[in-house]
Amino acid sequence: MKPSLHLSQDQALELGIIEEDQLWLKGQAYLGDSGRSYNDYLKDGGDPLNRKEAIKYGLCERDQLWRDGRALTLKEFFAAGNKDLILDNSKEGVGDIELEMPTSLKIPRDLKILSCDDLVLPTHLEVGGDLFIYGGDDVILPDTMIVRGNLHIELCDSNSLGKKIKVGKDLYLGELPISKYPDNIEVGGDFRFNGMHLEKLPRGLKIGGDLHSEGFEVPEDAQIGGYVIDEWTGLKYKWKDRHKANK
Repeated sequence: MKPSLHLSQDQALELGIIEEDQLWLKGQAYLGDSGRSYNDYLKDGGDPLNRKEAIKYGLCERDQLWRDGRALTLKEFFAAGNKDLILDNSKEGVGDIELEMPTSLKIPRDLKILSCDDLVLPTHLEVGGDLFIYGGDDVILPDTMIVRGNLHIELCDSNSLGKKIKVGKDLYLGELPISKYPDNIEVGGDFRFNGMHLEKLPRGLKIGGDLHSEGFEVPEDAQIGGYVIDEWTGLKYKWKDRHKANK
């Protein structure tokens, strides 16, 4: 009986039986220049690798996605029929996400981005469902964001919200280090924000639902289908009746 059958991955590595870029299972070496394939590793009972491990063993690059044992570019990912995209750097085993985004990108359904630092999003981004961005340092947001569903951006360290925001449903902007929102924001539903750094509301607001403000003066050219709700004072009034409310 070969004693190497009982060696662990770390023991095989320490004894020089395998290299740093190889896996060890039941006395067999996988990957690297001399090992068997990743498919053989799975067939022989090995546990599937997460993205961080796939990068470590040379199966995936930092600018690629890892799905079902395959390394994919964004183009390949959507060509394979995927509709939703999740970039979650908060999960153990994901590894740093350094995707190279195209200048223009359309996501068929939802896009969720969690804790992704140094991420440069496309200049023009269209999302068929919801767009959810939470956390992340030095994130560059698109110049144009067109979202058919809800748009939620919170605790994201970015210095600009771009030039155009159009949202089919609700918009929430939470605790962003941004002093100015772009003019002419269009929201089909409600607009909520935590404007801790905001100097004033932008001009040209078009809101189908309610505007949840925090003591900010609403520009006279705003179009608001529902109520203006001041979260600080509790004042609530129909925007079309604003002159009555101010008496």
